[in-house]
Amino acid sequence: PGVVVPLVGGFLVASLPRATAAIALTAVTCAGQLLCALGVAAESYFAILLGRFVFGLGDSAVVVLQGALLADSFGHERAHRAPRAASSALGLSSAYGIMIAFSRLCSLCSFALPAWLVSHCYGGLLCAMWAPVAACTLSFLSALLLPVVLASKHSRSPRGAEPDDDPEQEQEQREHKKEQEQEQEQGQGRENFACTDSAQPGIWQRLHASALVLREVSPAHLCVLLTWMLLSTQFFSFLHFSVDMLASRYGVPEVEAGMVGSGVLLAASLLSPLAGMLIDGTRVRAPFLLFAAAAQTLSMLLFALNCSKPLQLSPPLLLASVFLGVGFAFVPVTLLSCIAALSSPRLVPLLLALFKSAENVGLASAHVAVGAMVDFAHGYTLALYVLALLSASAAVSSVGLRSARDDTGSIVNAVAPAEESTALLKSSMDAVA
Repeated sequence: PGVVVPLVGGFLVASLPRATAAIALTAVTCAGQLLCALGVAAESYFAILLGRFVFGLGDSAVVVLQGALLADSFGHERAHRAPRAASSALGLSSAYGIMIAFSRLCSLCSFALPAWLVSHCYGGLLCAMWAPVAACTLSFLSALLLPVVLASKHSRSPRGAEPDDDPEQEQEQREHKKEQEQEQEQGQGRENFACTDSAQPGIWQRLHASALVLREVSPAHLCVLLTWMLLSTQFFSFLHFSVDMLASRYGVPEVEAGMVGSGVLLAASLLSPLAGMLIDGTRVRAPFLLFAAAAQTLSMLLFALNCSKPLQLSPPLLLASVFLGVGFAFVPVTLLSCIAALSSPRLVPLLLALFKSAENVGLASAHVAVGAMVDFAHGYTLALYVLALLSASAAVSSVGLRSARDDTGSIVNAVAPAEESTALLKSSMDAVA
């Protein structure tokens, strides 16, 4: 289900207006959580399972919708602006970094909050079940405000762009506008062909038109998906087995072992906005992606080389944890911004759905494979070397982005001149301060 449901959600998000999709999907998640709470109150196991199923249908698609909204607001609208106007430290990558940090921090809180509610609130388990219903209701109410926000945004940003003094930048903007008009004409032609004589396309015609957009997928998109599958599989597979590995092989108490895994995830989450600001400030992606893959590879090698030594939380293990957390902070921010930069607005939701499905495919296979290697080798050394190989392979697959061009015509990993990069990096650090 984790592979198929995001794909269905991606097609729905691509076929429906953003505001309509947001209202529909948040209503589905709210209904699913409400059904779970009612099932707990009625002690109905079937209602609880049905509620979780309904919640999952909307939840996966909401993740895709979030990414598409950020790409619409910070990506395609800003991508064709002049470099001077786009040099602000807060941009597409920063927006994705904030989204990732907020999402993961909420996930970490969700692990501890239910237990606290059960222990301290009147009603115990029922209180813990109704709190998520309130959160989903708040999400649904926020979606109801989205049409107003989008309408206000469009009214404040008319089509006529501010004049620019640079003739080359004006030429780039004219070429970009011409390409957008051609894409719209092609998309309209596909929709008209799919809708035959209908004045307004139905949902099936919209889905068919969205499927045709998949023909725009390029080798650079495939490199992004493969790189994400490899790096996310390595990171989350390690976290999944880290408590048992640290406790059984290194003699670390289970509480401290759990804190190490949580600390790595927390560090990667909190550093994601900073990583986004650095990417927006320097306007390069591939160097940061290579740094992340190298850091994750070095982390696994440090764990593997010290796996036979019960050193407890020695400096090499702490250094390996730092490398892992810092390295992964750059991975989703970099790759999500690559998707938005390399894709048309119609293709972004479908690629975000493939992005999530690729992650789930990697995790579904890696957890079983790592467990089998641990049983076969009677330890984690072999599994750690294999995980290091995954991140090293991701560094190779990211090379495919070197020749990829975004929708502004600039190389995705092109390095700005030294003076300009220094000034942009300084603006990023000033924004962080």
